[in-house]
Amino acid sequence: MAIMKKVIAFLLVVGFLVGAAQARSPMSGDLVRIGLGVTSGVLSYEGVVTDVKDGMICLDCWSMSTVSANDEDLVDREYPFDVCIGTGTIMHLVWLSD
Repeated sequence: MAIMKKVIAFLLVVGFLVGAAQARSPMSGDLVRIGLGVTSGVLSYEGVVTDVKDGMICLDCWSMSTVSANDEDLVDREYPFDVCIGTGTIMHLVWLSD
């Protein structure tokens, strides 16, 4: 019985290590969409990652929109623009290309 517990514990550890190895972090040059939680819904930025450092991800942003329960609106502004986002505020991060 003790051997079976050790085998199960070993398999669980291997499973966790394999899952962690598949984690991906953004790097300069990646094309991403980043969503931040705001009171009215989600603020979404799309663009190319220019820098990742000190808890910040910086983008050359070419699209920005607000998404609420009812609709999605593009933010009217001049594009592209540079923006840095604190990693603690990110709700989701999606790679738009591999």
